[in-house]
Amino acid sequence: MKLKRSSIFTRIVIIAVIAYAVVMLANAWKTNETARAEQLQLAQEAEQLRWENQRLRYEIEHAEDPEIIGQIARERLGLVTPGERVLYDVGN
Repeated sequence: MKLKRSSIFTRIVIIAVIAYAVVMLANAWKTNETARAEQLQLAQEAEQLRWENQRLRYEIEHAEDPEIIGQIARERLGLVTPGERVLYDVGN
């Protein structure tokens, strides 16, 4: 009788350990997938920041260039040169 009770107890313990391992493995897999998605998002943000840094470096290097000054004045400040006509698209 004692042998059967210990055998049943051993089986229950083994099943509990296997169930715990499965739950822990599922949690680890979910955490890994979340980390991969975050890594991909951060890589995309880093690439965008690299492009922005490159653009800003170009603007700094050419800060004295009249063409760049005019481009910045038009795009960021909305300025125009004397005699220049500005057309606005009001269709949208």
